[in-house]
Amino acid sequence: MAGLDDAEGALLQQVLKHFYADNLVEASSLLQTLGTFHPEASLPPDKFQSLQSVEEVSVLKFEIEETNRALGMLADHSVWTPRGENAHAATFSKNLENKFYVRCEVIVEESLFPVLAIFSESDLLGTW
Repeated sequence: MAGLDDAEGALLQQVLKHFYADNLVEASSLLQTLGTFHPEASLPPDKFQSLQSVEEVSVLKFEIEETNRALGMLADHSVWTPRGENAHAATFSKNLENKFYVRCEVIVEESLFPVLAIFSESDLLGTW
């Protein structure tokens, strides 16, 4: 890839390999070693632009930034307003930047697959 030396190109290939193997934690870790999150500290502008032109790099960066944002929102319990609680679940809400968020803490006594399926196939909830 133009702008990257051989070692950086090889590292980018490793990022892509992990990306396509759905090993996003390793891919993002390698991506961070390339300096894509703090270009002013580690990458010349031409190398930074070369990496930004790789679609998978953009996808990884977006996912990492969104994950960090979500973890940051969830970490500060003091800004969440309790809305209800029973023996099985507790719900909380908060307003942030003209958006309304709801958080639910629940113990689910089920295998992981049906729980994840509910998030992607909410119409299954009635038959679960």
